[in-house]
Amino acid sequence: MLARIRPLIHLILLLLFVSSIVVTVRPSPSDAKVHLPPISDTYILKDCSWCKMFNRSELRVGYQAIGVRDPSFKIKASYKNNSNILIRFNLSKIPPGAEIKTARLWLYVMNPPEDQVTLYLHVLKEEYNETHVNWIQRNYTKMWRTKGGYADPNYLQKVRVDESISEGDTVGFLVTDYVRKVHSGEIEDYGLILRSDVTPLTYRDIRLGEVISYYVDFYSLEGSKRLMKSKYRPDLYVEFVKPTAILSVSQSSLDLERGETATIAISEEGTFSGAVGLAYRVVEAPGPKVGPLDIRVSDYEKQQGFSVNVTLKVGDHAPAGKYVVEFYPDTGDYGPDVVEYGNAYLTITVRERAPNTTQTRTTPQSTSSPPTETTPTSAVSTPSPSATKTPTTSTSPRTTSGGTRSLTFTTHITTEYATEGREPANPLLLPLGLLVALLVVIVLFLVRKKRT
Repeated sequence: MLARIRPLIHLILLLLFVSSIVVTVRPSPSDAKVHLPPISDTYILKDCSWCKMFNRSELRVGYQAIGVRDPSFKIKASYKNNSNILIRFNLSKIPPGAEIKTARLWLYVMNPPEDQVTLYLHVLKEEYNETHVNWIQRNYTKMWRTKGGYADPNYLQKVRVDESISEGDTVGFLVTDYVRKVHSGEIEDYGLILRSDVTPLTYRDIRLGEVISYYVDFYSLEGSKRLMKSKYRPDLYVEFVKPTAILSVSQSSLDLERGETATIAISEEGTFSGAVGLAYRVVEAPGPKVGPLDIRVSDYEKQQGFSVNVTLKVGDHAPAGKYVVEFYPDTGDYGPDVVEYGNAYLTITVRERAPNTTQTRTTPQSTSSPPTETTPTSAVSTPSPSATKTPTTSTSPRTTSGGTRSLTFTTHITTEYATEGREPANPLLLPLGLLVALLVVIVLFLVRKKRT
């Protein structure tokens, strides 16, 4: 029988082990997606080498072929108006520490080519200024190392665009490697350049005087705004795994009286490598006013992996009840939409300050006619810093030859009430004191009876 159920027992133990692993594993950070508009986009022309084409509605790349006669009277193609597109994005919008999964540049067609054209996307090796760049100069004072834009000879991607596309169609370029290298600091970000491949034509391909446009116009950022077609703006789509900023607190709950102060430690761990600090807010309180809860953060370096002490003081008149403080990372311009937050919570239970309460209990007194004589008896008490002694007096008549005397006894009964945080009083003290007083009364009564 045991042999039969042994496999089942093993299976159950395995499932329990696996479930325990699943419970303890922290969930993986989620993915984020951003669409970045260009911060600079323009094009430059070879046949108008000093022309500045910024703020144009189109981004043109390609060339024109014109049918002409050569010296031998054969028809050949002459190539004119060669143009390249320059474009750049602000990649610092991607949070430090993010894991780039994919990146793609999308351009929207304004005017398709008349025939197929091959485009090559390269990484620029020199910085340019959009308002001063042209075929020869990259800014107001400096020239390109290579006319038409100095770029990495290895292209990122080659794309063929033919005449079958229409306005509004997209042409995509995979730029994941480029974005990763910029984001990691491996290369400087000078932007991208898009060039065309000139295809030689013979007299069989073109007629005399014929003009064939091997260029394609895309919408620029300015053109998409000017023509009220914002959905056609150039777009850099980046998908990445969010970096993490996780907070942990040294203790998750505090029990404080009004006026009390406590200090806790908060530390950060995660993959977000930018400047990160600590922020907080009270998310639950017994009343609308949370000012009586004073929170002070010590000085610390706002960087990955920080640790800081936080002092919390409860005001003297703070409403009693439950307070919940949420601590969350402060990642500046990078919010929880692109950074995975791990917030920490602290629950504070505020109690009213326990008073040092002393209550006195006194037994009734009985008296007779004078003259009287007072005889003290021993007090029954237990020494305690918070004990209060209250005398209780009882008078019993006694007859002598000179008249009637009264015997008065005084019993000090000590009652101590324990307050929270102090040593509680022995509950047997009060009954013991009453018993002693009763015995004294009985003894005195018997003595009086015997004498009379």
